[in-house]
Amino acid sequence: MKKVLLESLNVNDLRNLLAGGELPIKRSTGDMLRKHFSITDIRAEEGTPYVEIPGVSMVFDLAGSSASIRQNGPQAFVDKYAEVFNHLTSIIYINDGIIEKFPGDGISAHFLKKGAEENIESAKERAVIAADSIRKYMGTILTQRNFRITMWSGTDTIATFIGNDHHREMISIGHGVNVAHKIEKTVKHHECVIGMDASLANKYSALKLGTYRQYPLPPELVSGPVTSWYGVSNA
Repeated sequence: MKKVLLESLNVNDLRNLLAGGELPIKRSTGDMLRKHFSITDIRAEEGTPYVEIPGVSMVFDLAGSSASIRQNGPQAFVDKYAEVFNHLTSIIYINDGIIEKFPGDGISAHFLKKGAEENIESAKERAVIAADSIRKYMGTILTQRNFRITMWSGTDTIATFIGNDHHREMISIGHGVNVAHKIEKTVKHHECVIGMDASLANKYSALKLGTYRQYPLPPELVSGPVTSWYGVSNA
């Protein structure tokens, strides 16, 4: 592991390139998006500044990690949770999802409409199955349900790259992404482990994965007629 990290984080390579007036060869955004999303049927034409990725945005958050790191140190956190995130990654990809990034102690993922599909109904089904699998798995390894899974569907989501040759990252943008990331505090306040929109709740119910309750969205997350979210309880 240490060798891999050293090779990946060798800043001297970048310094040498800069000092010699050479920078890494530029690749088009389309090329990089195709490579990043190679597991899916996404198509990005040469020079494309962004790619539309309609589907479901999912955020997994592990609560209490900051306190754990302060008390026990970052190495202890990695030792304890590396295998957990390994398993969660498998759950997401088994259900044809993709991971955008690991933001600290969480996961930002997407379940996308596949190329030949006319809508995102399959993406919604795969997302709720993955969420329920994560819920059940986390329930077997934690004495307390100190985690949250938030999901929101959207057809306006796009993926693009920001930065330059010094540092470049893929990001997703869209209303579904925004709500999935910002609703976590509300979901936690209501002591739920899953928070989702109405269409995902309907899928959850149709698949007989469990029960849920309806809650009002925070005013800043209300969009048009959508004023509620649906939560699966800790119990």
